[in-house]
Formats: sequence, C-alpha cells, structure tokens
Amino acid sequence: MDAEGDIIRQMLDLTEKETKMSEKQRRIVAASIELFAEKGYAGTSTNEIAKKAGVAEGTIFRHYKTKKDLLMAITMPTLIGGVIPFLAQSFVKEVFESEYPDFQSFIREIIVNRFDFAKENGKVIKIYFMELFYHDEL
Repeated sequence: MDAEGDIIRQMLDLTEKETKMSEKQRRIVAASIELFAEKGYAGTSTNEIAKKAGVAEGTIFRHYKTKKDLLMAITMPTLIGGVIPFLAQSFVKEVFESEYPDFQSFIREIIVNRFDFAKENGKVIKIYFMELFYHDEL
C-alpha cells in the first residue's frame, strides 16, 4: 500500500476506533474521505456519498445529524489521534535517522521529503486545508 493509502487506512481505523462504526458507517466514511478530497466538502452532496458508499441517503443521517457532523467525525479523531503522530513518526524515520555529509544535504532531504509527501498525499492534505478555512472547529 502506498503512503496515501496508509494515511487513508489510518484515518478509517482511527475514526472507527473512536466511534465503534458499523460496516455501513465505515463505507460512508471511506466514501466521504474520497469525495471530500476530490470535490471538497461544499462540492460533495450527501446523495453522492450515499451512492458511493452503497447506502441510502437516510442512512447517513441516521448516523450523522448533518454533513458537517460527518466531516468532524472524520477529521477530529484522525487529526489529533493519528495523522499528526503518524506524519511526525514517518518524517523522523525518513529524515532524521539518516546521516548526511553536510548541512546542505540535510536541508535538501527535508525539502525533497516534504514535496514527495505532498505529491503522495494530495487527497488527504486537500481535505484538511480546503476545509480548515471554512470550519473553525478544525
């Protein structure tokens, strides 16, 4: 599994652990992550989420009062409990546990690492940064 898949899988696992999700909720969350990353929160309808998850639209509202509650259920547990520690841990392992001939090589590796990370995790990063400006809770 690639790095983006690892992060998305971790988001699902942490969200499920936090809320004890059913299989339908897991599919709703997975569909939401994909669609929010692709189209943004505002550009994604609950009908689209329901279709992608293979559930009725009412099923979403049975588990989450609003679309915003769904966004919060995805982002808060994963951001605080998993994504930040996961990102920090992988960054330390990839950059700080290596030896470099000089300071310039060290700085270059940090820059390359962060650019690679951004390319590999565009969908996940996009959800956070697009919605960060519109939702004070994030």
